[in-house]
Amino acid sequence: MVTQTADPSSTGNEEAKTAVDTEQTSAKKHKVRIRVRNILRPTKPSRPICEKQSDERNDASEASAEPSDMTTARENNVSETQNSNNTKTSSLFGGLRDKRQQKVVFSKFSQDPRKVIRVEVDEIPEPTTDNDVIIKVTASTVSLFDCNVRKGVSYETVDLPVTPGADVVGNIIKRGKDVKSFQVGERVAGLVRFGGNARYINVSASDLVQVPRSCDASEAVCMVSTYMSAYQALRMVTDESFSLDGKSILITGGIEPVGQALVQLCVRAGASEVYATAPELRHKYVEGVLGVSPLPMDPESWSPTIKE
Repeated sequence: MVTQTADPSSTGNEEAKTAVDTEQTSAKKHKVRIRVRNILRPTKPSRPICEKQSDERNDASEASAEPSDMTTARENNVSETQNSNNTKTSSLFGGLRDKRQQKVVFSKFSQDPRKVIRVEVDEIPEPTTDNDVIIKVTASTVSLFDCNVRKGVSYETVDLPVTPGADVVGNIIKRGKDVKSFQVGERVAGLVRFGGNARYINVSASDLVQVPRSCDASEAVCMVSTYMSAYQALRMVTDESFSLDGKSILITGGIEPVGQALVQLCVRAGASEVYATAPELRHKYVEGVLGVSPLPMDPESWSPTIKE
């Protein structure tokens, strides 16, 4: 049989703990009574926060008040500074940019464009001949042709310095006296070969076509070289009616930019059947999107079919 005996020291600790708990409970009740009294005690109505903030602002303004002549002088200086900044901003982003010619130029060939390309500022050009117009450019291209010209590996002879940019879209701002086909303000596109990467360019009116206002300039400018090349190729094999009714057309490289333009123009011209060569991975695109018959890239695989 085991008997447990109470430890006197543990008993004293329990009594002390009980006393502490009683005091804490009493203190809590006392705090609660004080809070209740404070809630029930009538208090003076406080002013709205907005009135306090208004008074604080008034006090601060009175403390920092300056003589009227000093305040006026400071306001005048601020106004002059703002007007000066506005004038500089206007001339930089509105006046100078629109009233002066800016063009990309390089004077020597290089593989690295950063070493040779610069921007020149000049006067806005005038029509060179009575059949020329001045276009304010809104979009121009940077193509493989431009890069090859800058590298010095182009098949064309280039006189330096030169401004790149073969395709442009913009609005006519001036025209020669013999130009009757276009009006000032009309939106046009042109294949210019050089000079397109500029704010203004002189172009022969015979090299331009109208661009609908609904067509985005950045999209229209990408169509100039491709569709112009395709159109000129078709003009060589069609009459003035531009008709291909009942004809079967084969386009090699039909997935390339000019090839896709040719496909669309041939379909529009009424060709009865259009074949386009393309890599096998692009056959679904040729058939589904372009709507023509795809052929392999290897001529030996499709030449017997075409001859039939």
